[in-house]
Amino acid sequence: MEDLRKKYEALDIKMDNHTPGSPEYEAVANQLKSLTNTMDTWNDEKSDINDIMLIIQQVAIGAITDDEIFNTEISNRVSAINTKLTDGENLVDNEDIVHLGYKQQIKKINEEINKKNLEKKEIDDKLSSIPKKDASSLSLRSKKGDNEIKIKDKKKERTIKQSELGTIKSDIEGLTENNNQLKKEKTNKENRLSELREKQTSFGLALAEFKAAENKLKDDPTNKELKDERRKTKEKLDKANSIF
Repeated sequence: MEDLRKKYEALDIKMDNHTPGSPEYEAVANQLKSLTNTMDTWNDEKSDINDIMLIIQQVAIGAITDDEIFNTEISNRVSAINTKLTDGENLVDNEDIVHLGYKQQIKKINEEINKKNLEKKEIDDKLSSIPKKDASSLSLRSKKGDNEIKIKDKKKERTIKQSELGTIKSDIEGLTENNNQLKKEKTNKENRLSELREKQTSFGLALAEFKAAENKLKDDPTNKELKDERRKTKEKLDKANSIF
């Protein structure tokens, strides 16, 4: 596919050197149209990659918001592509920016989301295992004439030796500090996940705009305005891809 693209660009440059309407100009235009048809035929064989692009666009416009659905859909498409590549079919070229569908980038996004979700779950599990109380929740009542103290929380009341009180309070304070640290870490992970989703959305929108511009150019490959639009959307897509 990369060879076809180089031929396309070479013909495009060659056309600029001829006068519109001249036999030479029309000959190059016909070659461009023929090459465009060849590229279209090649593109029709990549339904799995097109599906990935569609899914990213759906995420970008909010049609897909559930991480699990997104991960499953992308994983299925990437798996289908890898299977074809393993079978020896030259379906995609790693240097082909357009039709590769950013396969590696999509996998990177998918892996990052899965990683952050797992980290978030681990923190949630840790938080749920910590007692829901701190040192300030203790109600201390001294029995006059002895060394026993009753400790009362929301669920029960128990009697301990006064000498044990310092150790218990210290343990609870330690748990409280650990709890607060885990909550802070959880917030940081959630913020990172939110940031990743925003970048993913920018990437999906840029990809959708680029595909739209390219499809317009295929219908009229000699149109300079459409060429300029494709170039601008390509630059925007490269910028969106560079933020990951």
